[in-house]
Amino acid sequence: MKKITIITPCKNGEKHLDYYIESVLSQTVKNLEYIFVNDGSTDKTEEIILSYKPKFEEKGWSFNYIKQESKGQAAAINKALKIMTGDYFSCIDSDDIIMPTFCEEMSNFLDENPQFSIVFPDTEYIEEKTFKHINYVSRVLLEGMVDNFFDEMLLPISNKRPPYACFMIRKVDFEKIYPDLQIYEAINAQNPQFIMPFAYQKKVGYLRKCLFKYLARSNSSCRVNSIEKRLANCYNWEDVYTTVLNSIPNMPEYEKAYYYWKIKTLWQEFINENYSNSDKKYYQLFKYLSQEKNKKILFWGASLFLEKFLNDYTLANKNILGIIDKNPDKIGTKLGEYEIFSSDRLKELNPDEIIIAVVKYPKECMNTINKLLVEEDLYHIEVRTID
Repeated sequence: MKKITIITPCKNGEKHLDYYIESVLSQTVKNLEYIFVNDGSTDKTEEIILSYKPKFEEKGWSFNYIKQESKGQAAAINKALKIMTGDYFSCIDSDDIIMPTFCEEMSNFLDENPQFSIVFPDTEYIEEKTFKHINYVSRVLLEGMVDNFFDEMLLPISNKRPPYACFMIRKVDFEKIYPDLQIYEAINAQNPQFIMPFAYQKKVGYLRKCLFKYLARSNSSCRVNSIEKRLANCYNWEDVYTTVLNSIPNMPEYEKAYYYWKIKTLWQEFINENYSNSDKKYYQLFKYLSQEKNKKILFWGASLFLEKFLNDYTLANKNILGIIDKNPDKIGTKLGEYEIFSSDRLKELNPDEIIIAVVKYPKECMNTINKLLVEEDLYHIEVRTID
């Protein structure tokens, strides 16, 4: 009897966990292994999931609960992959619903179609609060039609592909790609790591039956945070796609080079079309500062750009020394939590790097700073613009 493993990574899922777990418990298969990874939840997730343990045991199913510090869904899934024993497995979010025959019909499809390593069902999108029907998503390939799912999934937006969160994979095929049972631990993406290698090999099957309900969650974030998160998500997806390319076996180097270029180009075009230059500059500066936590940094110019940036973004850096500005009326005041200094304090402050926060005249500022660095014999200080 084939064993099915369902893996659920979850952080703070108390709001939707009950109906999801009930859908897992409704499965018609007899040999199921369930692995739940609590990714640093601070709500009642642990209490709720553990209350269901007896129900899994009553059905004779394996129940595994893992708790870790918050590291993201990919890292949570990697914990589960190390211990799973199923012949087939699915990774399903804790706010979605699977139909009672999901495991049975998906595994039967893979049994009957050994040419495929991964299978997607038809999917219904439903509203978060009311569970009302929104639309159905399915992928139909006409006879003789080539499946271009690999190319289509690289697009920033595609309505043709099924949702990533509703697949089942044959474990032995997965192990050929990831023998160490370890996927790339991206910040907030985990499904392309599973799908891309099989999509490239044309080993994706489609089961024409709705076995999965995808919860379309609303976005209540404010505009500033939303832009920050969306931009971060864009760059993260680009990173995931380019990284996973290297895990695809037997892909010629010239193809990897082509797809690397294609991913970079598509995502840059998408960002250019959907975000202003200011949005991109804010995010790029935030991203850079988040990475450079050891350098002593000074901002140059108490500009409107920097004022908005410091108001909208919370910096964890403790290594930012302050701001230098030429306007005497600003000296001794603060912008956000950072003090504004005159340029004659530069040698005393002795930063590792100066970031020019003046958008309109960065070249003029660069010339002024370089001249000052030469006069003060401060050749070790790097100068960077926000572009």
